[in-house]
Amino acid sequence: MPPCKEHLGLSAGLCLAICLLILADLGTISAQAEYGRPQILILNSYSEDHPWVHDEMRGFLQEYHREFPGAPDPAIEYMDCMQYPEKEYQRQLLDLYRYKYSGKKLDQVVVFDSPAMDFALENREELFPEAFIIFAGTKIDTNAMDLHQTNITGTLQKTDIAGTLQAMLQLHPHTEHILVVLDDTEIGDALRDGLDELSPSLKDNLSLSVRQIPQDGNTSQLLFSVEALDNNSLVLSGLFNYDESDATINSSEATAMIGSHSRVAVYGLWDFQLGHGIVGGKLASGRVLGENAAVLAAKVLNGDKTPIMQNLSAILQFDREQLELFGISESSLQLGSEVIDLRPSIYERYNSLILALATMLLSIVLGLVTISALNIRQRSGTDKELRESEQKYRELSHQLPQTTFELDALGNLVFINRFGCQVLGYAHDDLAAGLHILQIVAEDDREKMSDDVNLTMQGNAQAREHRLKKKDGSTFPAIAYSIPIVKEGKTVGLRGIFLDITERKRTELALKESENKFRVLAEESPVGVYIVQDWKFKYVNPRFAEMFGYNVEEMIFKMGPKDLATEDDLEKIAISIQNKIVGENGPLYYEIMGTTKNGDSVYIQVFGSMTSYESRQAVVGTALDITERKHIEEDLMRAKDAAEAAARVKSEFLANMSHEIRTPMNAVIGMTSIILETDLNSEQKEYLETIKNSGQALLTIINDILDFSRIDRGKIDMECRPFKLGSCIEEALNLISTLALQKGLRLHYTAEGEIPETIAGDESRVRQVLVNLLSNAVKFTKEGEIEVRAKASRLVDDDYEIQFSVRDTGIGISQETKSRLFQPFSQADASTSRKYGGTGLGLAISKRLVGLMGGRIWVDSVEGKGSTFSFTIVAKRSTIPVNKVLPIVTPRDPPKQSRELSILLAEDNAVNQRMAILMLKKLGYNADKVANGLEVLLALESKSYDLILMDVQMPEMDGLQATREIRRRWPSGGPKIVALTAHAIAGDREKCLEAGMDDYLCKPINIEDLKRTLERAFLN
Repeated sequence: MPPCKEHLGLSAGLCLAICLLILADLGTISAQAEYGRPQILILNSYSEDHPWVHDEMRGFLQEYHREFPGAPDPAIEYMDCMQYPEKEYQRQLLDLYRYKYSGKKLDQVVVFDSPAMDFALENREELFPEAFIIFAGTKIDTNAMDLHQTNITGTLQKTDIAGTLQAMLQLHPHTEHILVVLDDTEIGDALRDGLDELSPSLKDNLSLSVRQIPQDGNTSQLLFSVEALDNNSLVLSGLFNYDESDATINSSEATAMIGSHSRVAVYGLWDFQLGHGIVGGKLASGRVLGENAAVLAAKVLNGDKTPIMQNLSAILQFDREQLELFGISESSLQLGSEVIDLRPSIYERYNSLILALATMLLSIVLGLVTISALNIRQRSGTDKELRESEQKYRELSHQLPQTTFELDALGNLVFINRFGCQVLGYAHDDLAAGLHILQIVAEDDREKMSDDVNLTMQGNAQAREHRLKKKDGSTFPAIAYSIPIVKEGKTVGLRGIFLDITERKRTELALKESENKFRVLAEESPVGVYIVQDWKFKYVNPRFAEMFGYNVEEMIFKMGPKDLATEDDLEKIAISIQNKIVGENGPLYYEIMGTTKNGDSVYIQVFGSMTSYESRQAVVGTALDITERKHIEEDLMRAKDAAEAAARVKSEFLANMSHEIRTPMNAVIGMTSIILETDLNSEQKEYLETIKNSGQALLTIINDILDFSRIDRGKIDMECRPFKLGSCIEEALNLISTLALQKGLRLHYTAEGEIPETIAGDESRVRQVLVNLLSNAVKFTKEGEIEVRAKASRLVDDDYEIQFSVRDTGIGISQETKSRLFQPFSQADASTSRKYGGTGLGLAISKRLVGLMGGRIWVDSVEGKGSTFSFTIVAKRSTIPVNKVLPIVTPRDPPKQSRELSILLAEDNAVNQRMAILMLKKLGYNADKVANGLEVLLALESKSYDLILMDVQMPEMDGLQATREIRRRWPSGGPKIVALTAHAIAGDREKCLEAGMDDYLCKPINIEDLKRTLERAFLN
């Protein structure tokens, strides 16, 4: 509630007390010079007449004096940025404050509202670098500040449009439409943005329309709209701008005018609107802001800990008279609402008469007191005090590092300080000889200086830029501040100060040149250049506009990213900017799809960075049209998809070829193996072994081609299991030992250094590479030896690099051949190819496998003296014990119980059926046969089998489908199933096991492999 009004008797007593205080003060006061250093400076953004500013100052000073009784008021400046928002005015303010406060120690600078805060931050280092900044306001961009600094804090109070609208709807539940009235200013624009951010539920329940009053104050159209509102409507006034001139709007009077023309209730957003026709609302309070700023100031001065920032809520306040006018009961208000009675008391009704009488009495008393006080002053040595004050002024002027001067009524220089004499090159003798102000001003500026002198003599202080002329004729720019000297009511001259702005001019020129260079570069740049602020383009170069089919004039200040980009891209941009604001490093980068003026799509690559533009945050960057590149990328992607499709077709073709080749080879090798078990003469046996060896060689070639194909497509997976390195090398040597002995070659294995006994890796692939190198060594060595060496070096922790070397005493390799040795499908030369054969894939496969194991492969060779092939792998030492499954040794004759086991063979190829049946009979097993998966299911319906040898690829129902159906029908107690497949592509084994099979045999089937598989199945 506002303070209660005092009654008439108290007012009269107060007038008498004031008179006595003035009388006592005039008897003791002495002339005061304004040379003290204020500890606290308050910067107000707006005019002293603005009610918001008045409330802020009232709240601050009341709380401040409550905290520090008897303390003098802080220095207060009113920047009046609403009336004079121009940059030149801001620059003049800077010059003025530089003159008044630069070099003076300020403990605190308290800034109210956004313009003052921006000004303080921009000029902090120059004006008050050591001062603690306390900010207060409703619209201050804290993103531009580092709130974690130890010398800044503040309090913010946000306007709550949503809260006010909800309160209005609660009190007027049948409302369908709300007219929102705003002024055409930055604050009005911010409030309008707040309306855009309202929750969908609030927007869906009512219709909002916004009218912004122009700054010329023309309200006729608005009042017409207000008068036309029906009973289902309300008005919300957010008017803030306030000035007594004709240039801007008096917001309180405009709100009252709206209330007088409106048949419906009018609500507001600011507490200074109360008493001017509004019912109320969730009102922001300048008084509360001022009080909180004073509390923070007191905490800082007392050394107490202050918060980084305080957030205040707007308060629900209502005018009792307006509530009664519109029939709104106080009980319907939200809990915690304040109801204020603004109706005048009896004292206020007759206030004008009382004040007139009191003023008349006070004037008579003050006149008598003043006359007496002046007489007392004159008798008590006023001249002496004035002389002392004048002396202090002179001493200070002499010490100032700026030119101070005084003129008489004719414009003659009667005083200039020491600094000014040095700058201008004049001596005191020159002053004694008579020096006019126009003599130290450049000829082009003399008329302007003469006007300023005349205006100052008329009582109007002046501040304007001139060029001063030194005694040697050179000139320099300066700002002249001048005030009149008044004695006994008469202007007898003027005094002032010249501020040398040479450096500032030089900086401005350099900045202008820099801007011109930027503009020239930007205008001619083949890359788009832009500056975005508040989601509007503040600058675009011709290339940027051309990308979207516009011209520059159509885009600057009229368009923004929202007019060009999609909603998804805008959301991506907003998130990126927000992350940048909160401290993420690196530039802003996006690829967006924009829309041209003609509606076409264009791909743009955008780079940007956060910067300050006209004292506010902005994004500056470049844009590149990548539409053509995108089309090329799309073509490449289609080509890539086509290539991958071709690779898949190739893979399927290789799989089918593998099946088609392995199926007859299964019969060739299998039947040959069976025949070799019969009684043959030596010649027959030799022929059959040649057939078998040729089949095995052909199988090796097929395996190489399939291996290379898998590796080339990245379809090979490396295992990582513990294995014993020594055993792996010995197994590789055992595999080629027979061939080596047949050629009379000696085999050696040497281990060097600290080699881990057990490592984690892919044992089969390490062995494959070793066998490949050993096989080549045996193939290309006629006599001598083959040596395998292994050594290890520790890398980090348990990581080791293990190096293998295979040295032979063979034919060697020429330097010319080395360069293509590890390339696929290449051999040493044509003669070698004819003599030794091979696909030329072995070393290429080895190189790829070694690379997958983190190593490399190379060769050292001397033609005619042998070669050394070396490769490395990277592996970890393993402490997990290796449980090697030992081969099961069984007698050649099948066990007796094997004749009692039932086996079903599922194979669609008649030759392979015959071969498998013969192999099983050789091993002592009897088996039934079927040709596809459907026949398997029928056979299981009539008979129980212990094991099924299931071909994977069969007509009508393949082996995988049949296996799944068997596991579904007989989930427990079903037969063992072993896959027979001619496929050898990576993943086939896994597919079989996943379908429910127990084991896997790859064609061509070796009788020994079949034997081990059957024994393993039946033992398990």
